[in-house]
Amino acid sequence: MIGEAVSYNCTSYYLKKPHSCFNCSGSLEKKRREVVVHSESPEAKNYDFGIDDMYLVGYVRFITFYFQCPMCGRCYEIRELINLEREQKRKEKKSKKKKWFKWF
Repeated sequence: MIGEAVSYNCTSYYLKKPHSCFNCSGSLEKKRREVVVHSESPEAKNYDFGIDDMYLVGYVRFITFYFQCPMCGRCYEIRELINLEREQKRKEKKSKKKKWFKWF
């Protein structure tokens, strides 16, 4: 029997809302990544086997999500996409302030 750990790194709303590719402006698709790792293997150091106050032992299926553009093939991890979208909002907000101040 294999244990299962699902990691979202964001809200369910963020996973469902539409996102655009920063490379080609195409619409991004949500993809699912599954990796089975044994808790005593060398690659286990890259994964968190602790869930609340328990520690998973043996084979564990780690499920994570990412976004991919079907047009250009560019992949975005969730954290990366969040940071890019925040930076874009900051730039848009800054440019709006500059336009407003130009009139005075």
